[in-house]
Amino acid sequence: MKLKEGLNEYSEIISKQKISFRCKYVPASTEVLIFFHGLACAWDAFRYVLDTEYFPEKSLLFVDFIGFGDSSKNEDFSYTMHDQAKVIDELISILPPWNIHIVAHSMGVAIALLLSENTFSRVLSFVNIEGNLISEDCGIMSRKIAEMPFEVYKNKLYKFHLFAYKNHDQLHFNQSSPYAIYNSAVSLAKESDTGDLLRKFRELECNRCYFYGEENKVMPVLKKLDFVQKIMIKKSGHAMTTQNPEEFFTKLVEYIN
Repeated sequence: MKLKEGLNEYSEIISKQKISFRCKYVPASTEVLIFFHGLACAWDAFRYVLDTEYFPEKSLLFVDFIGFGDSSKNEDFSYTMHDQAKVIDELISILPPWNIHIVAHSMGVAIALLLSENTFSRVLSFVNIEGNLISEDCGIMSRKIAEMPFEVYKNKLYKFHLFAYKNHDQLHFNQSSPYAIYNSAVSLAKESDTGDLLRKFRELECNRCYFYGEENKVMPVLKKLDFVQKIMIKKSGHAMTTQNPEEFFTKLVEYIN
């Protein structure tokens, strides 16, 4: 696939779904940062990285998962973490043969950890931003969604979310399919409950670190991460990439470089 220099929007049909993504392409770059968003979010959870030349020599890739943002929202897709990962694997395979830095938030971490061995053979580092690793990481939102019937979510809670989060910096329920949110939440809870995500994160052969917001410094998962560098972002919670973007991206640069 040919990319144009600079920041541009693209889409590809993969597994009969349209996946939308943005790429800030640096033709001379040998490395790319791939940004993976969370549940009911989109690529713009990381938009503030574009305000400053944080990574002038690297390309930047922002993905909208199927069901979210500008990607397709059909009901013929499973929306499991595994199937989302397969779409990302195929997308990466048609892009330049960069070495990869994964920067993943929340649900995006679960998807990223399920990428293929072929993709991981090119991964230099994995940045986990309060991503799902254990049962407790599902939190109130995804667990609550997963435990109710779909019709109840679609007709009641989803409509409440549309109103409650209409001005949120990251959550975009109006750009997310209720079917995608629901099935993603069910899959995310299932994967988090197995313990496999924590094991996969522990066994990664690339560099890895864990970012968390100061408001969440007592999360249960932090006690299980003695094997990895932990980086706290002040004056922020789960949505640290928009709550305190200057500190987040400054520390991301320090870690990546």
